[in-house]
Formats: sequence, structure tokens, C-alpha cells
Amino acid sequence: MARWKVLLCLAPILVCQALPFDDAESALKRRDAATAIRLLEKVVRKEPKNAHAYRLLGLAYSLKNDVERAAESFDRACRLDPKEPNACYFLGLAYYHLNRFEDSLATLQAALRFGASDRALILLGIAEAFEAMGRTVNAEESYQQAAAT
Repeated sequence: MARWKVLLCLAPILVCQALPFDDAESALKRRDAATAIRLLEKVVRKEPKNAHAYRLLGLAYSLKNDVERAAESFDRACRLDPKEPNACYFLGLAYYHLNRFEDSLATLQAALRFGASDRALILLGIAEAFEAMGRTVNAEESYQQAAAT
């Protein structure tokens, strides 16, 4: 099976070098967070506007249970490209685990607006954020919306 590498070309010299995306994704699949983090940190240093790399970096930090750094990475991904698949959703989850329920709610609602891939899952996250804030009526509404989706 052919493996594709993302290339970073530096103009005007046109020097191209392979970025370790495929290796980082393989490390994530093996649940080797340390390797994935090391490789993805290289990518984001070379491409500081790469939302996909920041999302993957957030997933790697999540594997290490470093929720604070995961949130920072997901935040960067979400700000760079709110439509990066599930970056804003993952940020909302990270905020929830950091007991930042209002931030979680706002971010999950934004993810819903940006069309994240699983509407029902986002609505469940919204319901849980409402519930953690003691807003049970809103939580119930969101649970019902999730069930109807």
C-alpha cells in the first residue's frame, strides 16, 4: 500500500521535505502518544497554521490524559479552521473535563453550527454541560434532541 507524505515546500528555493504525518497517525493508532506528540510538534513548528496537525496533537495529548495541553491544541485547531473535523467538538469535551462547563457549552454549540460530523453526539455533550451547570430543563431538551436525531 502506498503511503502519502505531506510535503512542505519552501519557496523560492523549492526545497521540499516530508512532514511526519503518516508516522504520527500510525503512532496514534498504536496509542503511542509520546511518539505522536514528538512528530506532531515538529509539524506545527513548521506549519503553525495547520489545523489538522493541531487536532491530531490534541488527540495525542488526550491519550496521555494531559487535558490542558489537549485543550490548547484543540483550541488552536478550532480557531484556525472551525470546520476541521471535530476539532471544536473535542475542544468542548476537553473544557468539560476541565470543569469549564460554560466554555464547553459555548464551544459545543459552535461545533453544532459549524456542522461537526455527529450531531447527536454533540447534542449529548451539550446536554451534559447543561446538566453540570444545574440547568436540567435545558439538559432534558438537548437529550431529547439528541434522541430524535
